[in-house]
Amino acid sequence: MAEYIEREALQAALQRKKAGAANGRYTDGWNDCLMRCKSMVSCFPAADVAPVMRCKDCKHSWEDISGQCCSYGPLVDCVVPDDFFCALAERKDVNEK
Repeated sequence: MAEYIEREALQAALQRKKAGAANGRYTDGWNDCLMRCKSMVSCFPAADVAPVMRCKDCKHSWEDISGQCCSYGPLVDCVVPDDFFCALAERKDVNEK
């Protein structure tokens, strides 16, 4: 399974690894390498991903004696795991349970 990262977080982590003034030639080479890495991260295409809405947080699901059930889409009236998800999910209102 692929993993995704936040571009800005990686660039900030690289920035924190900048070398101090210990050895001039080493420091310049290291910092140049970090800047090239940051540039590569900036140019790398973003993955086409979207946040996932889990069934347990969906307004179309309810808790049944046998587990989490769906009331909408292809799994209507089916028991689904809490961590299951679908493209039709919509977040519950904060006041709903």
